[in-house]
Amino acid sequence: LQLVDESKADVILSGAIVSVQQSASNVSSGETVTEYKLTVRVKAKCQDIVTGKVMFDKNFENYSLLDQAASGLEERKAAITEALEQIADEIVNTTLGGW
Repeated sequence: LQLVDESKADVILSGAIVSVQQSASNVSSGETVTEYKLTVRVKAKCQDIVTGKVMFDKNFENYSLLDQAASGLEERKAAITEALEQIADEIVNTTLGGW
């Protein structure tokens, strides 16, 4: 694989973040949240320009766990980045699996 200008590409991969959701993952006695699950969903499409075939057009989803004690903005950004890196790996594997 090689990243090239779109005008020279054989395959176009496009995508967008659809949602980022935070929910309680672990609740202790007294109903205190001790851990959050940060779920990221991305919609991605891969199209073979040569044949016109859509190789895939689907949602990818992954998550990262976030400790309640470390749930500030920087930790949240790091958790989102971790989930996005996992999604990027899934997208690459799905793209390569289509060949």
